[in-house]
Amino acid sequence: VGAYNHVGATHKDVFGASITGTVELGPALVFKTITGYEHWKRLFDLDLDMTPNTAFHLRTEDEGYQLSQELELTSRLDELALPLSWRAGGLVLFENVDVDVENNFGDASRFSVGRRIYTQKLLSLSAYLEAELELSESYSSVAGARYNVESKEIDYFLQRTGRSVLAHRTSTWDAPTGLLQLNYRPTEDLTFFGKYTRGWKAGTFNATGNADRGIFAADPETIDSYEVGMDLQAFEGLLELTANLFFYDYKNYQIFIGDNNYGSVPELVTINAGNAQNYGAEVEAILRPFEGAQYEVR
Repeated sequence: VGAYNHVGATHKDVFGASITGTVELGPALVFKTITGYEHWKRLFDLDLDMTPNTAFHLRTEDEGYQLSQELELTSRLDELALPLSWRAGGLVLFENVDVDVENNFGDASRFSVGRRIYTQKLLSLSAYLEAELELSESYSSVAGARYNVESKEIDYFLQRTGRSVLAHRTSTWDAPTGLLQLNYRPTEDLTFFGKYTRGWKAGTFNATGNADRGIFAADPETIDSYEVGMDLQAFEGLLELTANLFFYDYKNYQIFIGDNNYGSVPELVTINAGNAQNYGAEVEAILRPFEGAQYEVR
């Protein structure tokens, strides 16, 4: 229960649209295009001190839009009686975000950050190729590669009594990713698999409210994922059973934490936590003993 002297508003408006097209390029190829657009506008006007005095009010407005274009070419070589299928494509994504954060500390406002305004632009590019090969009736393999490039640019203004800060920063990160999977199917109902995946997450900017730190970036994160498992479909769909063992090895693991530094209000930032590992096992069973009944165990 709090006693509020300011009842602010929270608004969010989102608009989006997409266009999808598919073209048959003969008996063996399919071309697909997806064009997307999304726009949002949000307002948070909060009384965070929850008291009848003005000690910490926060008003945040952000507005942005995102444009994306994906092109993909997919094979249909099964119609040509070949044991190979593949898909190749690329993605372009552009994003623009404008943010305005205003702090109100009441009588203490003259000693603190009053306002933070920044604009960030993002351009992400990627190209990929993935292929599946039927080695025999029992063995198949999947291999894929993708190259990723992400560029970010930020313009930043921090208003503070006696010390305002202007900053501009750009960074570009790039890395290859990919996967390799081997499947063994001794029967039509049972499949075993082993899989390796290399993943990547680009770096990110933190537009802080601290005049000493200003903008700082978290480095890109990478993951090496190893997984083995099985998939059973038995008794004409009455039983589905999946099980796997996994091990994830992260480098420069990104975490989202609360930061409370001198000269700034508490805020959430993304930092690198060095290396991290995650491992375990998963089992899922679905049983359908008769029509209309389903039991799930995870």
